[in-house]
Amino acid sequence: MQTHVAWDHSVSEALYKRGTRIPRPFWKFLEYTGDGLVWLAACFLALALPTTSVPIRHLWANFLLGMLLDLIETGLVKALMRRPRPQHNLIAKDMNVIVAVDHFSFPSGHSSRVSFVALFLACVVLNKAQNEAHGLYLAAAGTWAVTVAFSRCVMGRHYLSDVVAGLLLGVLTVAFVTQGEFSKEGLVLSEDLVDEMYGRLVGRTAGFWR
Repeated sequence: MQTHVAWDHSVSEALYKRGTRIPRPFWKFLEYTGDGLVWLAACFLALALPTTSVPIRHLWANFLLGMLLDLIETGLVKALMRRPRPQHNLIAKDMNVIVAVDHFSFPSGHSSRVSFVALFLACVVLNKAQNEAHGLYLAAAGTWAVTVAFSRCVMGRHYLSDVVAGLLLGVLTVAFVTQGEFSKEGLVLSEDLVDEMYGRLVGRTAGFWR
């Protein structure tokens, strides 16, 4: 166990030192692209827009479910494990702490989030589109997810084991949202249910403003 921890710390330290060769604002930008608040805002905006079609709203609703589940999962595990973040993160003092568990390191919430986003896109959104654009989107999503995940070590935010655990947690979240089918057909929330819920919400909102 001690050997594993020592190796984890050693590799994480090496990644951090390599990352210092690149200006930190670049890594901060990547950090923002995997921020939970950014993705939650995108979800609520897409769901609220009246121009969003029923099929697209169906995807966003399930995506939102996955996002909320991801936040709950990572928060609970962080609270349980209570692993301190690397010393480099304490020195940097440039991390936004939203809730108390953000002080802890295991698992990486950004890693679980980008893993979920990329896999959801691959399995649910693009699984039927077999063309050149499909391949480009998948390559871009995969590259973004891996880069953001490992940037957590590069920034000194996490140890490598935190990142790996986060990536695996994102896969489990997609498995839950798709009921283990990893496809649009397996989504937990049906299109009819989402449309009904949206209709009720719109009706109540309209009644509130009368």
